[in-house]
Amino acid sequence: MDIMMDTMKNVKTNDFKRGDQIMYIPIHANNNPKHPDCEKGFVTSVKGESIFCRYWSNRYPNELRTKSCSEATPRSYLIYYRYMTQDTITKTLERYCPQ
Repeated sequence: MDIMMDTMKNVKTNDFKRGDQIMYIPIHANNNPKHPDCEKGFVTSVKGESIFCRYWSNRYPNELRTKSCSEATPRSYLIYYRYMTQDTITKTLERYCPQ
């Protein structure tokens, strides 16, 4: 199955929300979630068509790549991807992205 097509269907039927675990698949990755440039992260907020996310460092496991701000990411480049406990995501949101 074509991952991008599946992703697009998923986005149309399910809205991302704060705390969702995601994977960013850049366009040059050709829909390959195993491409080294893909990034795991989580949603911090949603503003229209932009999904604001924090991403984990590929170099330092369990460390955020950016701690000061979230990054606006187009919906079409995201898929839902659960990769760690939701408790870890919740604690990280509380620490770095309080509401």
